[in-house]
Amino acid sequence: QALSGECGFMAANLYARSIFGEDALANVSIEKNPNSPDSPVVGHIRIRAKSQV
Repeated sequence: QALSGECGFMAANLYARSIFGEDALANVSIEKNPNSPDSPVVGHIRIRAKSQV
């Protein structure tokens, strides 16, 4: 099902480096029930970095 485009879940890891040389990693996951078009999109975002502003 997932290969045919009927999956209700997506996850991604995003990496960025600032102009100051700081590294950051964002883990993003979202989910939506593919059988219910009126269902909300829910998910989580986790940002990891060595320093905080």
